[in-house]
Amino acid sequence: MPQPPQESVASARILLVEDHHLIAKLAADLLRELGHEPVGPAASMSQARELLESQHVDAAMLDVRVADGEIFPLATHLRSRGIPFVFCSCYDDNLIVPDDLRNAPFVTKPYDEDRLAEALADSLSR
Repeated sequence: MPQPPQESVASARILLVEDHHLIAKLAADLLRELGHEPVGPAASMSQARELLESQHVDAAMLDVRVADGEIFPLATHLRSRGIPFVFCSCYDDNLIVPDDLRNAPFVTKPYDEDRLAEALADSLSR
């Protein structure tokens, strides 16, 4: 006998900040697979700020280094607005994350779907 469908995870609108087109596409696909709606992607902090001003977001997925610099000023802005975030990088950039932002989840690339799901769930539950 078929099993009833499982309750889906609560969908969240996730601001995606990633400056590499193919990685952004992969990340957006992963977010959809996890039941979330990607907002963006934004390739820079300035594009991300424009999206923040025009759209509702529940959380953010932030590449540590984007076209216009390190993402930390945007992360601080998100924190001041009460929007949780996850840092992402293909480098061990968690070592350069400022002390006041170190408690944010950190996911290395290439993305491990389970680790990303865990990090997003952690950030959304805060």
